[in-house]
Amino acid sequence: MNKRLTAITVIFGALAAVLATAQLNNLQIDDDSAAAAQPQQQQKFIRVSTLNTREANQEFEQNVRLVQAQRQQAIELNNAIQSAQTDAAKEALQKELDQVMAKLNENNQKMLQAYGFTLTRSYTRVIETSSIFMLVSDEEAKQFEEAQNNQQSD
Repeated sequence: MNKRLTAITVIFGALAAVLATAQLNNLQIDDDSAAAAQPQQQQKFIRVSTLNTREANQEFEQNVRLVQAQRQQAIELNNAIQSAQTDAAKEALQKELDQVMAKLNENNQKMLQAYGFTLTRSYTRVIETSSIFMLVSDEEAKQFEEAQNNQQSD
């Protein structure tokens, strides 16, 4: 099985861990998940997604970086609003924050649908299998392949 399998598992009950930043207290990330709103008495791992290829894993990582960057931008805008000197500046920053939050909520919903991932949860990534590669010359590669073929035919 040469495909790299990567599983993403979720830890329930850690809603505050991701959103614990004090600056996010005024920001609301929409999440229709009923489980996200209910406190969990007992925690357990559940698998929410499996990424079967390297490309799928890279796409997931890129998407996570995107929503995290949008979240960071929202935090920075919120801080800028709090420190703005004029009402006009606050209004302009608030408009920008509203746009960023709308896009963040949209992308958060897409991540939830595609991967079972939302910014309102904490996740643990578990590598189930991995491939290990070694840099070799063409001659060494040929010898290795011949040895592998001999082992399989035995």
